Formats: sequence, C-alpha cells, structure tokens
Amino acid sequence: MCPEPPLAPASKDHLLQRGTGPTQQAYLDLTSGARHQAVYCPDLIWGACQIPEYARAVLRSVADLHQLPDDIEAGLDARLARARYLGEAYRTHDVLLGEQALLTAIEPAVMRAQLRHLLEVLDRPGLTVTVIPARARLRVYPGGGFTIYDGSRVETEGYAGPHTITGPDGVTLFQRAFDLLRDSAQGAPAARDFITCALRLI
Repeated sequence: MCPEPPLAPASKDHLLQRGTGPTQQAYLDLTSGARHQAVYCPDLIWGACQIPEYARAVLRSVADLHQLPDDIEAGLDARLARARYLGEAYRTHDVLLGEQALLTAIEPAVMRAQLRHLLEVLDRPGLTVTVIPARARLRVYPGGGFTIYDGSRVETEGYAGPHTITGPDGVTLFQRAFDLLRDSAQGAPAARDFITCALRLI
C-alpha cells in the first residue's frame, strides 16, 4: 500500500523552497511504497526513466525558475534512485508519454542518450510505455502531467510546484482523464517507432 502522505499540500510549497533534494526524496518515498503508478508525462520523459544528464538539466530548470538552493546533486540522487523499482515483480508502471516528451530540446547529445536509454528500458517487466501522437484526436484536453499512486493519491506538477490530491472524487477524475488520454495513445511496437523517429530528428 501507498505510505501515509509525507507532505501536506500546504507544506509542500515550503519543502520545495528548501531545494530539489527534499522534494525529490519525498517522491522517492512515495515510489518506494507504491505497487502501481499511472503516469502521464505530456512534455518530458518520466523521472524513473531519466539518465543523469537529462535529469540534471530538468532539475536545474526547476531550481532556476523557483530560485531554489543549489542542491541539484542531492535532488539528482533521489530522482535517479526511483529507477531501482523498475522491473520488480510486484510493481507495475503504466506510463503515458506525449509525443512532445520525445522532442523537447535539452542538449542534442543528452537527448540522444536519453532516447536510447528509453528504448533499452521499454522491455522491463511491469513497465508499459505508450505514446500519444502529436496529431492524435484526443477525447479530453491534454492538461499537465500527473502520477496516480495505487489508485488513491495523485501528484501533479506545474509552475506553481507540486500539488497533492487524495479525495476520492479528485482521484477518480484524474483516473478518468488518464483512461481517456490512453485511448489516444499507441503502445509497442508503435512507441518504439516514435522514439526511434525522434532519435533521427536530433
């Protein structure tokens, strides 16, 4: 089962101001206790599938926006540690990527390495990656990224920082949105083809 929320929504903003280290550690704690994650990433590669160079660039952009303490390496360690839970027999990860996530420019060499790594992890047990084509007809507006933990907790991320939803109505709403978005997505081997195509564009 998912652990008790380590952070209330009101205190999470304060935690973010302490730096990326405490924030990423909170997400690591959530991941370690979750058996199933439904993840929607419209414009970035999911954190547990990120390579160090890519994750560092993402965390740097967050730190710069929020003018956070320079603890990028601490945040990076916690973020990358989430990858250890991929492939464990009793965990499942249903990851829904927008095609833009494969195209968002970081640095060409970093993006090439990141996409190659994503191709390598596609066959991990318990991991399902699907891609929503940029021109797909959607049954719901795209919205921002979010993760549903064990069907009982939602974490959203945006410019305002992380936000937690635990009320049943709110969780149900996000699950419905996830299901509608997934209706427009394509799984393997199409997902592999999208990633390979993105590699050729860099």
